[in-house]
Amino acid sequence: MNFTNINDGIDCDCLEGTVENITDTFSRLIRDAEVEVFDFTSRSEKGHPAISEKCNDICLNRAISIHLYNDESKDYLIESYKTFKKFAPKYKKHCFVFKFLKDAGKMKKTGKIFHYSFFKSDAFKNSMLIEVEKISLI
Repeated sequence: MNFTNINDGIDCDCLEGTVENITDTFSRLIRDAEVEVFDFTSRSEKGHPAISEKCNDICLNRAISIHLYNDESKDYLIESYKTFKKFAPKYKKHCFVFKFLKDAGKMKKTGKIFHYSFFKSDAFKNSMLIEVEKISLI
């Protein structure tokens, strides 16, 4: 796997401690019922700068936030997503539950409970996501 887009122009090792995970199930909020390219676009790819020049902040800006989705986490995550939706009602309306195919990218546990940062490989396409289910939050 190549990660030119993650490492380009920085002196940080964003991939330190990352692993490829094609076994576990994950979730992410998405706008519409169908997954769009925009749904798996990092803040950096959207043109937003990192909040600081610290490597951790630069790397998180280049990652996609996802959550481990399993029997232990799913109720907590759905409630969290619904709470978030109350503050941004026009924002993301669906919980997309999925698995990754081989070579989609690498991830590491970061920050909050069940939270992971996913770093897309250069070859990443939404077709590298296996849909498990979509849950409407409306």
